[in-house]
Amino acid sequence: MSDISTRISAVVQSSGLTKSDFAARLGLSQPHISRLCSGDTAPSDRTILDICREFKVREAWLRTGEGEMLQPYDPDVEIAAFLGEVMSEVDGSIRKRLIAALSRLTPEEWAFVEKFARDLAGQDAPQSLPLEGHGAAGGAVVNDSPVDCQSRAGTEPAGETAVAARGD
Repeated sequence: MSDISTRISAVVQSSGLTKSDFAARLGLSQPHISRLCSGDTAPSDRTILDICREFKVREAWLRTGEGEMLQPYDPDVEIAAFLGEVMSEVDGSIRKRLIAALSRLTPEEWAFVEKFARDLAGQDAPQSLPLEGHGAAGGAVVNDSPVDCQSRAGTEPAGETAVAARGD
């Protein structure tokens, strides 16, 4: 690809978004994105960095066309970015409360969460979760063993989040 405007157009195209939605993700206007794609306007360094961050594009590729367009996928980087974003939220936000609840799960409760997530994704899952998979006191059953989802001293109920997510 010969110039940066062509590469920006390629990023818009590969994102699968309209120019309006692409622009919104960057905090820019659709006409500005159109001017960048046509070469009428040169992107600022900030716009280049924003495109790279938001759409996982390699900066060297966007600036020069050298190498691969996309950054290699690194789940650790993705998780760190997500946690950094969550930590910048106000105290008490749903994402902060959910992460705090997840941090207190036992290995048995994580096994239940994993099964639940697989069920949601349709992997190894019946059409709906069977009611008999729940203990009588609101706990869960993992590998035919009850999992205590009740309060632990000094903490919120750890398993309540996973059970509540199902609407039980």
